[in-house]
Amino acid sequence: MIDSNAERARIVERHATYIRERMQLPISDRQYLWWDHIFLEKMPEALELYHTLIFDRASYTKRECFELGDLPRVKVSFQGVKLRAYRFTYAVATVLPLSTKDIMRHECNNPYCINPRHLMTGDQRENFGDLVATRAYGTRWKLLKGWHD
Repeated sequence: MIDSNAERARIVERHATYIRERMQLPISDRQYLWWDHIFLEKMPEALELYHTLIFDRASYTKRECFELGDLPRVKVSFQGVKLRAYRFTYAVATVLPLSTKDIMRHECNNPYCINPRHLMTGDQRENFGDLVATRAYGTRWKLLKGWHD
C-alpha cells in the first residue's frame, strides 16, 4: 500500500530544494508564474489537496493508475484556477512550475489517471509520437514507474 507520510515528506523535501534553487530570471508565462506563486505562498494548501486527491478520493487500478471516477481529464479548482487533476498532481509531486506550453503525457495511456509517476511533460510532437508508439506496440506496462520506484 502507499505510505502517505513518506510521500508527503518526499514532496516537502523537493519543495525545500525548489525554494533554495529557484531561478531568478524574468519569466512572463502566466501559468509558470501562477505555479511559482503556489510553491512560494500556498504549498501547504496544495499539498493538502494533493493528499486528498491521491489518498482519499482516487481509486487504484491493478496497474497503479489512480482514477477519480468515470470521466477522463477531471478538473479541480485551486486558488481560483480550474485545471486538470493530473496536471495538478504532477506539478505538486514534482514541485516543478508548468508553463502554458507544457502538456502532460500519460505513459500509461489512461486519460483517467492522475498518478504523477505515470505522467511526464512534453510538447505536441512528443504526445503524437506517444500515440503512434502505443498504436504500434501497445502500452509498455513494465516500463512504468511504480509508486515505490
